[in-house]
Amino acid sequence: GEYDLPGTVAIGMLQELRRRDNLVEFNESGRQKVINEINDLEEQINHLVQTHGANIRTDSSLLASLILKHEGLLRDKRCMLVYLNERMNSIRNLRWEIGGTLPENIQSKLNESEKTFFDDYNRSLGRYIQSIGDIDLTNNLKVPPQQLYIEVHVLQDFGTLEMEDGTTLVLRKNNRVYLPRSEADPLVKQGILEHISG
Repeated sequence: GEYDLPGTVAIGMLQELRRRDNLVEFNESGRQKVINEINDLEEQINHLVQTHGANIRTDSSLLASLILKHEGLLRDKRCMLVYLNERMNSIRNLRWEIGGTLPENIQSKLNESEKTFFDDYNRSLGRYIQSIGDIDLTNNLKVPPQQLYIEVHVLQDFGTLEMEDGTTLVLRKNNRVYLPRSEADPLVKQGILEHISG
C-alpha cells in the first residue's frame, strides 16, 4: 500500500480533534494504524540492532536510520496519548455540562472504554457529591448568562420538562418556546433543543 511517514496518521487524528468543537467519533481505524506502525517500527529497530549490532555506532547511515525510526515510534506514542487524553477530558467535561446521562448522538461517538470511563467518572462524582452533603457541584458553574431567557426550537418530542422553580412545560417537536438559559443549555447540548439567534 501507500507508504506514510511515521506519525502522519497520528498527527492527522490530532488535527481531526482540533478542527471540531464537538466530540467526534472515536477513530478506531486510525488507532489501529498507529498501533501497527509502532509495532512495525519496533520490529525494524530490533532487526537493525540484531543484524548490525555494534556496527551501528560506526556507520552513520545505520545510526541515522535507527534514530529516525526510534523518534517516529516515540512521536506516534506521544500523539496517541494526547489523542486519548483530549478525548478523556472532553468526556469528563460532558458530565459537568450535560449531566449523568449522555444522549445517543454522543454515546454513539464513544468506544466501549470511553463509555466505561464516563460511567466510572459519573459514579465517582456522584459519591463525592454525596460525601460533601448533596451539594450539586455541577450546577451553576458557568459565568452568568448575558440573557436570562432564550428562544429555542424543539427538535424532538421531549415530554414534560420540570424546571428549577417547580413549573412544568411540555416540549413538543417543532414548538418554539422561551426558557431560562440554565434550563435550555443542557438540552441544546443534548440535541433536543436548538437556540434561535435573534
